Amino acid sequence: AGWVASQLRDVEGDYVGVLTQRGVDGYIAIYGTVLAGKAWAPLNPALPDDRLAAIIQTAGLTTVVCDDACAAVADRLAEGAVGLKTLPIGGDRSEAVSPPPRSAVDPAYLLFTSGSTGAPKGVSVSHGNLGAYLDDTVATYGFCPDDVHSQTFEFSFDLSVHDMMCAWSTGGALAHMPATAAFAAGRFIVGSGITCWFSVPSLAILMQRTRALTPGAFPKLRTSLFCGEALPASVAAAWHEAAPKSRIDNLYGPTEATIAISRHTVDGSKADDGIVPIGRAFSGQTLALIDAEARLIEGEGQGELVLGGSQLTGRYFQNPE
Repeated sequence: AGWVASQLRDVEGDYVGVLTQRGVDGYIAIYGTVLAGKAWAPLNPALPDDRLAAIIQTAGLTTVVCDDACAAVADRLAEGAVGLKTLPIGGDRSEAVSPPPRSAVDPAYLLFTSGSTGAPKGVSVSHGNLGAYLDDTVATYGFCPDDVHSQTFEFSFDLSVHDMMCAWSTGGALAHMPATAAFAAGRFIVGSGITCWFSVPSLAILMQRTRALTPGAFPKLRTSLFCGEALPASVAAAWHEAAPKSRIDNLYGPTEATIAISRHTVDGSKADDGIVPIGRAFSGQTLALIDAEARLIEGEGQGELVLGGSQLTGRYFQNPE
């Protein structure tokens, strides 16, 4: 990561593209980008070339870090973009690098979501946004060097930032789960010694259907977090049986609010029907309901959910409309 950082220090602009498979080289690329004082912009190699090219152009990327598996894609993109350079990761090169100081308004990472229109919309999350999330999350769950964090998300999914930054900022281990291991996620949890699990609820649903959530299956789990989809209460109850020592939280939050902004802790003694609520806002953040005239709805009611606080990003990247 130090060598990558040394190569990126003088790169023009704030953002560096990361075009890698999910794995060790990807973590090196992202960590090296952070050490260089740059913000990483993950490029999902599963996307078509024209979609990747549009993201590169919108973000104004001048450099893309790539692994061997994505080198051919990176070369094609460089051929079609004037001035775009690629930086392959490889070898045993190392170099000690100290990151430059960064302020709360400096960008940490840039993600693109399709949104309802299908056109890429950029969300630039600042160090202040990310710092607010980490301050609350690390304090809430007491992450420490003894923890082993799961990593189940693609880099283009902002929930992956939780895994990496919660582990790296507290000295814990990060256990990468290959996509091919989804049907054996229970064995991955046990074999990797996972203490802190994080996934979309659909993976837990799959584990329930494949009978991986047997009572006491995961005795080492102490935190189990779910986000990105509705969490069925029946699945949460089954997970509690499988991980009786674990705190189980349902998280909610769009990319624009930095990973997650609210949580609800499941009461393992209850077998509720329906879905688990999204809970209450993190410390320093706000959730509110407004009506069609943008008036605050007091108490219970139906309306539009609005978010606020230090985790909320300022605007869409290069897209004021």
